[in-house]
Amino acid sequence: MHAAIARRLGISRTTVVKAVASTSPPVYVRRPSETSFVVVEPRVKALLAATPDMPATVLAERVGWTGSITWFRENVARLRPEQQRVDPADRLEWEAGDAAQCDLWFPPRKIPLEDAAACLLPVPDHRRTGARHRGFHACTAEGGGIAPGTSTPPITPSRRDVTMRQVCF
Repeated sequence: MHAAIARRLGISRTTVVKAVASTSPPVYVRRPSETSFVVVEPRVKALLAATPDMPATVLAERVGWTGSITWFRENVARLRPEQQRVDPADRLEWEAGDAAQCDLWFPPRKIPLEDAAACLLPVPDHRRTGARHRGFHACTAEGGGIAPGTSTPPITPSRRDVTMRQVCF
């Protein structure tokens, strides 16, 4: 029976015997081998390192590529991201609240301290990205503070003024 099938299909009897004995269809597995691009790959990488935006056609000409330009372009597209330089002016984009900017703000007047001295005290200014107001972190003795959206802290000459210990950093 195997011989009849082999004759009808024009294949070897051994192939028929193996096919009948197997539990799955045959799978062709190609042995890995070097491609023609491997020879020029180091030169392509060097050119891309010097000029990352060089077109693939120019790269092919400079390395002496004589094969398929489509195959060459596919390989260059695979290598190009590795050779791209980081853009120093790349713009960072944040969603609201993902990041914050912290600065020190100095009020326009000196702040009286408990010992009757007055000095310029820094006030931390925190702004979340995408926020519409600043959050000043300064507190008065009564627990009051700077209202969101105001540009200067309330400064009064009374004992309620911000003291060094009460500035929240």
